[in-house]
Amino acid sequence: MSHRKPIEAAPRLIGFDVPRLETLVDHLRDEAMVAKLDTVPTEAWVALFCDKVGHLKGELDLAEVKIDGNEISFFGSIADGRRLADKVAALIHEVTIELMPDVEGHSPE
Repeated sequence: MSHRKPIEAAPRLIGFDVPRLETLVDHLRDEAMVAKLDTVPTEAWVALFCDKVGHLKGELDLAEVKIDGNEISFFGSIADGRRLADKVAALIHEVTIELMPDVEGHSPE
């Protein structure tokens, strides 16, 4: 069994700012749901996150996702904000775990 060691710069979710979510989204006018991270993610983390979030856009009815520093903004028309928050939290955790090297010092697969 491979064990992962923590990466000091790996971002962790510290919370969400959740506005009222609209049935139809206008990402230029509507407020975004914002995931707040405890640190600014690395370029590798951002690249992997963007790749993975692209696969969820249709499922979550997301119009746009923006990363700015330690904040990730989600513009979407999903009716269930809790479901969106749960999916985003799981995705942040998944990306962080995937980029952690194992204890033996091997690079992530």
